[in-house]
Amino acid sequence: MKRVKQNDTFDVIKAVMAVMITIIHIVSLDELGIIGTYIFPILRIAVPLFFMISSYLFFSRINMLKTYEERKRYLCKAIRRNLQLYLLWFVILSPITLYIRGYFEKGLLIGLLTLVWNFFVGSTFIASWYIMALIIGLTVVFYLTTRFSNLVVFSIGILTYAFCVLTSNYGKLAIMTTFHDLLLYWTPYNSFTAGIIWIIAGKIFAENKNAFYFGIKKQKIIISGMVLLLYLEQILIVRLNSSHTTDFYFMLVPLCLSLFALLLNTNLHNSRAKQLRAFSTVTYCLHASFAKIPSLFFLMLGLSNDTFLISLVKWIMTIIVCACITLLIIKLEKFKFFQWMKLLH
Repeated sequence: MKRVKQNDTFDVIKAVMAVMITIIHIVSLDELGIIGTYIFPILRIAVPLFFMISSYLFFSRINMLKTYEERKRYLCKAIRRNLQLYLLWFVILSPITLYIRGYFEKGLLIGLLTLVWNFFVGSTFIASWYIMALIIGLTVVFYLTTRFSNLVVFSIGILTYAFCVLTSNYGKLAIMTTFHDLLLYWTPYNSFTAGIIWIIAGKIFAENKNAFYFGIKKQKIIISGMVLLLYLEQILIVRLNSSHTTDFYFMLVPLCLSLFALLLNTNLHNSRAKQLRAFSTVTYCLHASFAKIPSLFFLMLGLSNDTFLISLVKWIMTIIVCACITLLIIKLEKFKFFQWMKLLH
């Protein structure tokens, strides 16, 4: 099968997005008051871009295959590859995960049921929801678009995404109180429901690189306008005091679509693109779980983990460790005994 040419722009952006996600999960931005509140919105472009890059690459390859059977086989291959990534990191991080989640505190059966539920529609190790959301989302979009047009599936994606936004940044509104019991068991903004819109968008871009693209000058103006609207939405959310979590915003849709269209028409060349690609995956999977180790250390020293300064130290330590682990994996995977490490990124 002919390979899709890897765009170094994606590898650079994925590394940047991975770092942005580490900031969300580790740095106590809330301690900065109003400044921290207005840092969150721009950081939230990371997950949508991750989804769209993965979807774009997947459907670009799918489009090169002639028969439906070949396409189904490639879907199965993608599912298998992502499951391997998930399960390997789950095993590696299981001591931390089991300690944090306390799955079996209420008994073996409840623990196993909760673990299976979290595996499919939530997170086991911290932030793992994205991997399963990608697996389910690619499968759903693949099969839905064999029966319905991209526009219909995109419309479905908008509806599911709207529900995710309402339960996250508008979750404290009186009208949303009926869903509070649901959120105890399932958070749609950290599940496959949050990814459908971005995955179908990636498919649309794979079929038309110039979708949502209006030329570099106009595109930059549009993106600037969308950023402004995103922050106007944040002002509204602050005024309403409606935020349950900060995961998704309505204005992320036009902003991220416009931004991805620009990225597709940008060609960056980086000699360390492969390392950056590995770093983005390793960092995403490892960062939040590893950060619990220095947290425990600081607690033993009697230091609060909630202060901005301590959280910043934890973040720096985590980035350094993630970079070192990435380089170690890249070195070791060259040896026959450690070739399985390629599956970690």
